[in-house]
Amino acid sequence: GSTKQRVARIDSVQVDPLAPPMHKHRKLPKGQGSPPPPLLRSPPRKLTPKDMADWKVLLASQTGRIQEVIPFHSHE
Repeated sequence: GSTKQRVARIDSVQVDPLAPPMHKHRKLPKGQGSPPPPLLRSPPRKLTPKDMADWKVLLASQTGRIQEVIPFHSHE
């Protein structure tokens, strides 16, 4: 047989910025390591009536912006 020579031509293709990604990035499962450090928190404390009053949120009808409140089941 005779030996033939082949020529391969390589063209650069422009990348479409809106094309979906060709490969999916997969997260590898984490290996067995040391346990996570404990969370350091301050000890819980009882709520005082002043704290409760500070955290109370006024409804829109109480602030005077909305005069009447329409229940959700009667909206059409």
